[in-house]
Amino acid sequence: MKKTINLKKDLNIFFKNKQPLIIEWEAWIWKTSIVEEFAIEKNITIHKVLASSMDETDIAWIVVYDKETWFAKTISPLLAKYCQEPCIVFFDELNTARKEVQDTLLTLIQSRTFPNGDKINKEVWFVGAQNPSISYNNYEMSPAMKNRFAWLHFEANEQTFAEYLKTKRKTSLISIIIEWLENEKIKFSKFNEDDNVFTSPRSLSNMIDSCETLSVAIEYAGAFVSSDAHLYLKTLYLKDKKSIENEIFDKSFNGFKLKNKPYIIK
Repeated sequence: MKKTINLKKDLNIFFKNKQPLIIEWEAWIWKTSIVEEFAIEKNITIHKVLASSMDETDIAWIVVYDKETWFAKTISPLLAKYCQEPCIVFFDELNTARKEVQDTLLTLIQSRTFPNGDKINKEVWFVGAQNPSISYNNYEMSPAMKNRFAWLHFEANEQTFAEYLKTKRKTSLISIIIEWLENEKIKFSKFNEDDNVFTSPRSLSNMIDSCETLSVAIEYAGAFVSSDAHLYLKTLYLKDKKSIENEIFDKSFNGFKLKNKPYIIK
């Protein structure tokens, strides 16, 4: 398994020859968002499939019978509709798929052919994302299934998330969060039983999306990050928020003297 801190760069390597790929790291990392942005950059459609909700009929053709006439008709699977045109088929939480689904999917990826003989478009790329199996009660992948994919272990940390935020639309809130991340003033945390939320790339992204200004973000940070992080950020913010007096000077204008007023950073 290759470790990476630049997921977009590595995605491009595997995209060239459509090598099936699995990206593995914790649930609170922004794996899905990066693959979605990669698809936009490549101008290619992405179809997201929640693996835990799949069954074999999403992959293999099924025959159903009309209740009145008992005539049989064949229903094409979900993936067949996706795979007619160039696209990325993104399986989220791949290791939560049932064993029967994994086995059927393995056959499909190996042969790139559906059970009825229809071929998968050569420009279709299969990508899976999952959390480490040891962290959750997931279905264990077979050795054959594991070997069919290339594996990337996404080493996410404060610095890589700061680099990711630099690609987003610049706002004062994003700029200050980047600064705090790069100066190690914001630290990611793990889930704590005594706290309902913890500080992560996802929680910070949610805070950025929900709060337009820095002051609002600090006020409501407790809804997104751990309580100790909220207290720290609030203390840091209040410390940095200080009164700056502009240089006071006199100007003569029609006999009146003008004086600048102190300016408060908000």
